[in-house]
Amino acid sequence: MMKCIVLSVFVLCISAILPKTGACQLSDTGQATSHVTNAYMPADTPLKSKETVDRCTVMLNPDGSFRIPCLTYAGDYYWADLAYSPAPNTFNFSVTAAGAITNSTQFTNCTPVTLSSTFLLYIPNMIFNSASFWMALQYVNQDAVFTYRSSGYNPSGTGNVVRNLLTYTDLMTGTPTLVDNSAYDLPENAAMPDHVFAGLLTISEAELSPIFITLTDDSFPPYASYAGRKSLPYFSFEFIQNGSYLIPVAQGLSITGNQYWNYIVGPGRVWKENSDQGYSRASFPFALVERNANCTHNGVMTFLFNNSTGSSNVSNVSYQITQETCKYFKFNMAGQLTAVYTPGSISNANSIKDQHVAELANRLPTKPIADLVSDFPASGVQLSNIGKMNSPDHMTAYGLVINGINYVSGCATRYGQYPFCENMRLPSYSTAKSAFASVALMRLGQKYGKGVYDFNIRDYVPIYSPRWFQSVTFKNTLDMATGYYSSPDFEDDETYNMTNFFKAESLSDKISTAFNFPYKQEPGQLWVYHSSDTFIVTRAMNNFLVAKEGASADIFNMVRDEVYTPAHLSAGAMTTLRTDNSALGAPFGSHGLFWTQDDIAKFALLLNNQNGAIDGKQILEPDMLAASMQKNPNNRGLITTGSIPWNYNNAFWAKQWGPSSSPSFPCSFWTPFMSGYGGISVIMMPNGSIYYEYNDNNEYLWNNALSESNKLKPMCQ
Repeated sequence: MMKCIVLSVFVLCISAILPKTGACQLSDTGQATSHVTNAYMPADTPLKSKETVDRCTVMLNPDGSFRIPCLTYAGDYYWADLAYSPAPNTFNFSVTAAGAITNSTQFTNCTPVTLSSTFLLYIPNMIFNSASFWMALQYVNQDAVFTYRSSGYNPSGTGNVVRNLLTYTDLMTGTPTLVDNSAYDLPENAAMPDHVFAGLLTISEAELSPIFITLTDDSFPPYASYAGRKSLPYFSFEFIQNGSYLIPVAQGLSITGNQYWNYIVGPGRVWKENSDQGYSRASFPFALVERNANCTHNGVMTFLFNNSTGSSNVSNVSYQITQETCKYFKFNMAGQLTAVYTPGSISNANSIKDQHVAELANRLPTKPIADLVSDFPASGVQLSNIGKMNSPDHMTAYGLVINGINYVSGCATRYGQYPFCENMRLPSYSTAKSAFASVALMRLGQKYGKGVYDFNIRDYVPIYSPRWFQSVTFKNTLDMATGYYSSPDFEDDETYNMTNFFKAESLSDKISTAFNFPYKQEPGQLWVYHSSDTFIVTRAMNNFLVAKEGASADIFNMVRDEVYTPAHLSAGAMTTLRTDNSALGAPFGSHGLFWTQDDIAKFALLLNNQNGAIDGKQILEPDMLAASMQKNPNNRGLITTGSIPWNYNNAFWAKQWGPSSSPSFPCSFWTPFMSGYGGISVIMMPNGSIYYEYNDNNEYLWNNALSESNKLKPMCQ
């Protein structure tokens, strides 16, 4: 194993037993003079499986910086120079075209690494001030620079933490209370933990949470009238620790069998506080997800543990829920429950750690949204117009993506900022119609040809389809233009005639109620919004895929494996709501995904900026995608009903803008967008920026964010 040790402003490389190409070469070279960016370099966990990578050849420059040679792009050789500045812990990066370097033989034992626009170069096991971290450099070919990517940091304090909430005594013998969420967060001066968590954490189901405060309950009968909704389901999850990260083995939607709730559990942190009497402290995010629905209530859990045996190896678990994306049911919940920690080995432990590290490294660079002012000083951007037009009490999160950076909001709760904002789960609601169902059809079109769009629903869902449905195509149904409806008025059917469909849990009940609307006219003529239509076409696509690929094929799993995974979405995004409250049920398609801010930003960029291609490979059929993104002037889709008409094409909404909309828009342009119940909007703009907003107060006011993005980079250019 080799470790690159940073000492002041020079690099000392220590080689152990490595392949010859991985030997650490030191020599003097000229200095690079190209682009330079600055990046904060905190301590972090090593990249486990990359520790013996043969690409950690580094070369010492005369000025004390070090150079990574042997990088190739478009037939040319490059090198990257990195220089460390002790304060404020900053590395300066630059990349320089090869110049005098004509081939890799100028570097001893050098294995060239080919770059792409998304290539990540890992440098593992670097050490500074006795703390280990890893670096990930991403090449940005538009600007010919490397940018630094980090997953966070390992705590490097002394452990002398000032704590007044959720103390050792509170977690061992205290009574539950609602506290500021900072009490669940990794605090300043925390130290690396003394213990490593690996095994099963089990929490008994409580009859009733000690603290449950209903804030909104618009259901009839009221949800809060059922005691089971006021307590956590049985909790039993395996975790593994990597450095100071606590990683759940199962991420995404976990079916509990509870009458009311399912779980999503996300990665958390582990650290040491000297006042915890020799225990290590852990904290992680979780969400309660309404059974058979998309409502998501975000919470946190914390506990103390050690590596002893018996009941003394874990404290009680304190939890609270103080935030949600759910229009009709809002509450605060808190409690403290007895826990059991069963240490044990975890199957595929190293793979789980590596996948988590890769997920962190593949996140988009982020900055606070307030940094737009300093990053675009001449723009006159007004932050008050971004994410501030809708009710702040009902806002979950928002962000603006521009120039490859995700400018993010915080994640406010009723008790301070959510401590795991980057892992907070955001329900898709109807954005899944675009991001799952429509994308599934684009993927089928890319794999099996565009003719699949015109296949008949009746041929693939024959049992339930009325005889008239034989002329209704996959595309008609995705466009919500089947010709079957009760009311043509804007979303009347969705609001008043869909109760049985949404309540239906079994596949047989759900598909039969989906076909309940009467025939009114020929398909492809009139848009009438039905979530049931999306469920029908999702079922039809699934049956088509089974006919092509065998009985084990599943339409969501295809999108997961062939689109979401190569797009580097998070582990928690790889599940969806299905019928029968089962991981083996039929995927809804109409709603039921769970995103993070990074997920939705990256996925929108795939559609809007990357034109459905990943690493040069076309993933989504380009013609259907172009029409969905309003890049085909001959295919704008159907016009929706209602007092303010929109366009709707392949399950994507769109709006046209121009001089009549604003004097700042000298040309006519379109913005496609995804929209979800309660106040969810994801706007894809022709200047390459993305705006997303999650609120649950039925507010969709994003026009001003569009105007502010236009100040940063004009739509008309």
